[in-house]
Amino acid sequence: MTRETRTTIDVSDIVAIEFECSKCHSKTIRHLDNWHKTPIGCGNCDEQWMLPHSNDFKNLELFVSMICGITGKAMPFRLRLEIKADGTEKSKA
Repeated sequence: MTRETRTTIDVSDIVAIEFECSKCHSKTIRHLDNWHKTPIGCGNCDEQWMLPHSNDFKNLELFVSMICGITGKAMPFRLRLEIKADGTEKSKA
């Protein structure tokens, strides 16, 4: 017998994105339905995370835009993201 445990999240369940500073571990949350400004640095310790017009910034803005676009549409399929569990490898599916 083979047993597999997977953790997935439906894209429509994503309501916010959390940013945690690698330096001071302060967290900030941006809700997708009220996204005004992508953070480029830590509001607590002023550590700069990215430059406003860098590829990282553009990719993050695109990622958020894509999630918002997918969650608001009726699709003929369900889109889920598989989340890596601590100490386990990705599924073979």
